[in-house]
Amino acid sequence: MIIGHLAIAGIAKTTWFERENILFLSLAALGPDVIDKPAHFLFGFPGRGVSHSLLFFIAVIIIAWSMRGWLGYSLRTVAAGLTMWATHLVTDFPEFHVLFWPLGGTSGIRPKVGLIEKMWQFYIDRYYFAQFWMEVICIGALIAILLSKSIWPLIYKRKPVEMSSEPVTCGPGNVGAGCAPPEIGVGERI
Repeated sequence: MIIGHLAIAGIAKTTWFERENILFLSLAALGPDVIDKPAHFLFGFPGRGVSHSLLFFIAVIIIAWSMRGWLGYSLRTVAAGLTMWATHLVTDFPEFHVLFWPLGGTSGIRPKVGLIEKMWQFYIDRYYFAQFWMEVICIGALIAILLSKSIWPLIYKRKPVEMSSEPVTCGPGNVGAGCAPPEIGVGERI
């Protein structure tokens, strides 16, 4: 669900974390896969391994929190990165033994599957049916948000207020036309 995770990073960038770097959000959204997928393709470890577990996520939280000052990251940036990592875990629907590793057992070494074959299984065979539709929903949500941010102002465009270059003469009848109301003394009637 690589494209879906990137779509979630795009949604975060256009809504809650507008000040954060899109590359940072994307890397955090792909975080568990950045660790587990190379281990899968190179050594045959599960494609959803240790970095898809809650224990590993807790370790990421502790490390990110303790190193944030040293790296110069704000609390908001750390929260953005951790939110992206958490959305990855939620949208991947990891199996019980993966999410609760090592308490849930281990996945063991599996036969290596090439990247092309894995992509074929996901997008063509729809071997991972729920995740495929989760990805479609994420991409659709990103498109809807981007369209609403770009089209909405065009639909409900307000006429700009024209400013006059003529100096305004303030007097009793010009209150509200760029003139302040006259000061009222204490005890005077309005």
